[in-house]
Amino acid sequence: MRAARIVGAALMTLVAAVACSAPAEPTTPEETWFAACAPASGAGMELPCFTGGAASTVTGPAVVNLWASWCAPCRQELPAFQRLAEKDQVKVLGVVTLDDRARALDTAKDLKITFPMLYDSAGKLQKSVGRSLLPITLFVAADGRVTHTYTGPALDDAALGALVEEHL
Repeated sequence: MRAARIVGAALMTLVAAVACSAPAEPTTPEETWFAACAPASGAGMELPCFTGGAASTVTGPAVVNLWASWCAPCRQELPAFQRLAEKDQVKVLGVVTLDDRARALDTAKDLKITFPMLYDSAGKLQKSVGRSLLPITLFVAADGRVTHTYTGPALDDAALGALVEEHL
């Protein structure tokens, strides 16, 4: 129970305090993905922006997807998260986890992923969740509580939509 509160507090700070927005007019894809961005401030976990752009506040409800380029189920489900993000019904935030920036960038470009990303090269968030396998999807309520952690098979549009309905 204590571990769940710690994860919830760290994630609340992460999701409530930071998100990344794409730069207004990037000149190259690399500038979009690698531009400097202010990390989260205050207590809790701090992760740098991966996508670049300015820091902005994200409020729940939100879906947070931890992924890596070397993870086949992650690559399989990322397009479903992109389509969810495009619907604008819930915030979608990706966390590139335990991965090389160049490989993650190539994967995101290949899959046309544009939703905001954070970069967690050390796997801090994954460790705080207490799960060892990717992908991991966290459903975060408006008050910042993690209402559900999903670690099953790769999600498709229908399964992801059902989880959003059920847990947010």
